Amino acid sequence: MGKIGVFGATGHLGHDVIEQLLKLKVRPADILAFYRDRQKASQFIDAGITVREADYHDAQFSAATLNGVERLLLISTNDPDHIAFMQDHLNVIKAARNAGVSQIVYVGLAFPEKTTMPMKNWHLATEYMVKASGIPYTILRNSFYSEVNLDPVELKFEADHGVVYSNTSNAGLNFAPRANYALAAATVLTQDGYLNQTFNLTTPRPYTFKDITADLSEITQRVIQNTDESPEEIKQALSDLGVPDVLQQYKIHASYQDGWASHTSLDLQQIIGKENVLFPKQTLLTMKQDGLL
Repeated sequence: MGKIGVFGATGHLGHDVIEQLLKLKVRPADILAFYRDRQKASQFIDAGITVREADYHDAQFSAATLNGVERLLLISTNDPDHIAFMQDHLNVIKAARNAGVSQIVYVGLAFPEKTTMPMKNWHLATEYMVKASGIPYTILRNSFYSEVNLDPVELKFEADHGVVYSNTSNAGLNFAPRANYALAAATVLTQDGYLNQTFNLTTPRPYTFKDITADLSEITQRVIQNTDESPEEIKQALSDLGVPDVLQQYKIHASYQDGWASHTSLDLQQIIGKENVLFPKQTLLTMKQDGLL
C-alpha cells in the first residue's frame, strides 16, 4: 500500500486526522503530511512521519509533489477569494490525477443543497471537480464542529450568570466534535467500502440550545435558562466576556434559522460507530471533570 497523504496537516482537523491514523495502527512511515509552514510540521518529523512542502496556491503545483501517495485527504483551504479557493483545489485534483492517486477524500459541507450559505457553492464546485477527474473518491460532508458552541470560557461565563445566549429560535443543531470528523476521515482512508460515495456527517439526531442549557444546568447543578436575544445583544454580552469574534459568529449564525443545521444523517455513526458519536452532554461532562466548568 502506498502512502496516505494529508493536506492541511498542520491545521486542527488535519492534525487530528493524523492522530487518528496512528491510533488505527497506520505506520508513521506510511503517512505523508503536507505543509506550507515547516516550523508547524516539526511535530510530525519528530514522530517519524514524512513531511513535504505543498503550496497549492501555485499554479505550477505538480504531480511530483504527490509522488508515492495512494490515498489523499483534501481538506478545503480557507482562501477568502472564492475563485482562488476553487483554483487551489483544482491544482491539487489535477496533480492527483497525473500522479495516479487511487483515492481522493474531500472534506466538504454537510447538506449543501439545504442551506443559503454562500460556502455551499465552492464546496459543491470542488465535489464536481473531484468527480470529473475520474479519480475514485469519497466525499465527507462535515457539519460545523460542536466546539464552536461549546467554548468552555463562554460556557463558564454563562453558567455563572445563569443564562445561555442563542439566536436560533430553538432551531436544531447537528454539530459533532472535530475528533468525530477526524476519525471518520481516518476510517475511510484506511478501510475499503467507501469509494465513489458521498456522506453527510452529522449527529444522528438534532439537538438545540435548550438541550445544551438543560445539560449545562444539570452538570453544574445551577439554575440556567436559555434566552434568545438579538445578534447585537449577544455580541455585546460575549464581547464583554472577551469571547473571540470567530466564536461569536456561530452563536448568531443565520444558517440556524434557515433550518440547515437541523438536517441529520446516520452516516457518521455508521462510519465511526454509534458509541463514538459525541453529543454536547458528553463534552460538558468532560469539561466538568477537567475543572473547566
